[in-house]
Amino acid sequence: MKWALLAALTGTATAQGGENCLGSANIEPVYCLQKDADLNNYCISQGIKPNDIVPLQVAIRNDCHYTESGTGTQVYVPAKLQSGKIVQIVFACRDPSCNTFDDDLFEYTNYFEPGPDPADEQAFDDWKDGGRVGPRPDRGTLGAVNCDPSTDATCRVSFTMGSTSGTSYGGPEYCKSTSTNQNGVAPDLTKACGYFKIHDDVRHVLPAPARSHTELPPSVLRVARLA
Repeated sequence: MKWALLAALTGTATAQGGENCLGSANIEPVYCLQKDADLNNYCISQGIKPNDIVPLQVAIRNDCHYTESGTGTQVYVPAKLQSGKIVQIVFACRDPSCNTFDDDLFEYTNYFEPGPDPADEQAFDDWKDGGRVGPRPDRGTLGAVNCDPSTDATCRVSFTMGSTSGTSYGGPEYCKSTSTNQNGVAPDLTKACGYFKIHDDVRHVLPAPARSHTELPPSVLRVARLA
């Protein structure tokens, strides 16, 4: 059996400037990108084994651009991920439409690490490229490990296990009780799905030609079973 990891976003990236832009974003959920303290991958995505630690990350590529009047040239521009947007994840789809998915392959380890602030990373890159003139820019994050946005105003991205039912998510619903699991019955959505939520605008997501993607930070899973 070959499983597929699926992600759906409530909306597109939004251009930061005042141009009349075509806003879009490509999202790609990936396993096993992170490395441990010895710089070894926690797992190999093509060969995940029982009890492996499996980091889950979502790469978002900004395709916001406008067409320059007179030349027809496509000009790509920085964008932001708007507050309130949600990325829904289904961990192990068994078919392309994701009507059937496994709900017992992974266990959530309750570890979520918000990543670096893209605006700070860009300021740091500009400082390096400019000859390191002036003070070294500070590099902040999108929140503390396992931060709770209900009690921590600095928590700009969160991860929650389960369905997006009852949230502001307005995109295609793949994690639903009318689906079936590997045994042909209603799945346990608290184990089969999860979602990232943006709680404060994440600015300076660079355009596609400049940087391939920005990343929502990793949530850590553990393999409970392989069929």
